[in-house]
Amino acid sequence: GTAFIPFSNEAFTNISSASGGFPEEIQPVIRFLFKTEIDDYKVNLSNIRFITDDSEFKTNSIILLETNGTILAKVGESVITNNANNNVLDDTVVDVLFSAQRGYEITEMYYTDDEGEHLLDASVTSYQIVINSDTVIFLDCKAMRFTITYDLDGGVNNDFNPTHFDYGGTKITLESPTKEGFKFVGWFDAEGNEVTEIDCFGLSNISLKAV
Repeated sequence: GTAFIPFSNEAFTNISSASGGFPEEIQPVIRFLFKTEIDDYKVNLSNIRFITDDSEFKTNSIILLETNGTILAKVGESVITNNANNNVLDDTVVDVLFSAQRGYEITEMYYTDDEGEHLLDASVTSYQIVINSDTVIFLDCKAMRFTITYDLDGGVNNDFNPTHFDYGGTKITLESPTKEGFKFVGWFDAEGNEVTEIDCFGLSNISLKAV
């Protein structure tokens, strides 16, 4: 979270619990104020600001909204989560990494602030965003789609056999094709395994042969 400490007309922000030392110039102040029996506290130098006047102390919130993916947002080494008080000062640089869950692909990435909506190129998954107002970062992902091809050897496929499936979709039960003068034995994959159902959790196209 963010802490504001008035001390000699200065304020320190983004103080997080962690083990380790302090810069020499602020060690006496922080040690004096925050030493505990369990742990010490250190200042995240990536987001430290010194305020030496009486101007209003303005901070900006950051919210992450993810659909079937993950947004990893960091200020320096501090990870931003939606369960924390993510207030940062103007001109704070946030490193953002977007990723889709298994079986999904990124369709849209953008963020909104006081200046409006800013679309991001989905082919680039790493960005730096400068925060100067309350900001919401969005990630939308959709299920990957794979094709199903059928080798009918002159037969006619059943209309209920689909030509594609979406990852994570409803299990597909394969229906029998027809071929005049022949009895259908089953569907077989390239390895010779009989296939009666497709569970839609694979990550590749499927080729089937009617026997």
